[in-house]
Amino acid sequence: MESRRHDSRGIASEVFVSLATVLRVVRKCGYDSWRAFAGGLLLYSESARQQPVSVNMSRPFGMPGSSAAIVSSIKSLFEQTVQEAAAMLSLEDLERVAGLLPVA
Repeated sequence: MESRRHDSRGIASEVFVSLATVLRVVRKCGYDSWRAFAGGLLLYSESARQQPVSVNMSRPFGMPGSSAAIVSSIKSLFEQTVQEAAAMLSLEDLERVAGLLPVA
């Protein structure tokens, strides 16, 4: 299976943009370098993982309020769903299944 690079060049290649574009985005986000951006992203990811998400799965739109509140609820529901799915996956199982798929 092909390994993916998670440095600035690898990200640029994955999203089909130039390295300069990736670095401009990094600077627009307030970081001086890719390394600082990646470190900040990792810290944010770790802190977000520690915070419990409270969403009523049966009625994510049940709260009265603004469009921003509804969007926030949808975002929380999406993040919780992705985290729960990721917790159920194992890298070994994914590698084994990928090995069973025919090469296109």
